[in-house]
Amino acid sequence: QSTADRDVSQSQWRTQIERSQQDLRRNFDRLSTVLAQQSVNPLQTVAHNSYATTELIARLATLADQVAQLNATMSASGMARAADASHSRGRMPDDNATVIADIAPLREALQVLERQHALHCENIANVNVAGYKLRALEVTTDLHEPSGLRLPKAGRVTMLMTAGTLEITDRSLDVAIEGDGFLIVRDLDGATRYSRGGNLHLDADSRLVTSTGAVIVPVIVVPKDTLEISIDPSGHVSGRTASDPDNHTGFGQLELARFLCSSLLVPARGGLLETVPEVGDAIVGKPGTNGRGIFRQGFVERSNVQVTNELINLQRQLSAVRRALAGCGIFTG
Repeated sequence: QSTADRDVSQSQWRTQIERSQQDLRRNFDRLSTVLAQQSVNPLQTVAHNSYATTELIARLATLADQVAQLNATMSASGMARAADASHSRGRMPDDNATVIADIAPLREALQVLERQHALHCENIANVNVAGYKLRALEVTTDLHEPSGLRLPKAGRVTMLMTAGTLEITDRSLDVAIEGDGFLIVRDLDGATRYSRGGNLHLDADSRLVTSTGAVIVPVIVVPKDTLEISIDPSGHVSGRTASDPDNHTGFGQLELARFLCSSLLVPARGGLLETVPEVGDAIVGKPGTNGRGIFRQGFVERSNVQVTNELINLQRQLSAVRRALAGCGIFTG
């Protein structure tokens, strides 16, 4: 293969990568514009504007797709460059490995970036879900000897367990947990899972269930002729019924579970959480004891996702990609 042909081939893959990176930059700028428009009126935030939230989710999804495409381009480019090297004159037989090693650091970084983008999309998609906790990817770095760069390595996904804002609803079956506890539920498949979402309902059998139909444990059945329901801070559920309107009747006792490593709980169906060995055993007991927290009836706990912070993290990641591209001799605006 002639030198001119090799130059054309390398120019093509560089142009393709630069174009992908520029598209990524433009999409992020449009995403930031959407957020800025919502910030003009501080009383109308993204978290309370369903249209704006949908727009952000859509743009983040597009951004994640573009990162995936960029990663695929880099992979194909590495093979193309290796093919060029194998046909060039005066190269040693191990040049293919050297060429692939040159591009490996950026591919590693982009793979980590893909996973981070997926988590950002998930976080913003759940910004209005009661009790949702922000997910984050643990990232470490290892030295990549051929390039001398420190490559990012994706670790486990953890949750940030800071409390979300309590929002008043005045709905009797809405309860927020003020503390570290989790509601215990039996999911539709019979598995025991956990939840911070306190927007409860009654199912067809008058049992207390979550918004996704998982049954609260211990099972609490509310009489069908109930006129009003009261849930006190200690989790005692009672109310007045049409058959006995002058007295409060006890319906059951809510319990809460807490964990030594709750940040390692794993997301399951419908925003529920499930345990893994690293989490430890559930410590179940009455609300108001051993740090489990208490209930606030008529409130829900909002998610602890901050959309602005998610976008700032995206900006930092895109900057990291630009630096990595520059290390490969690709400079973009």
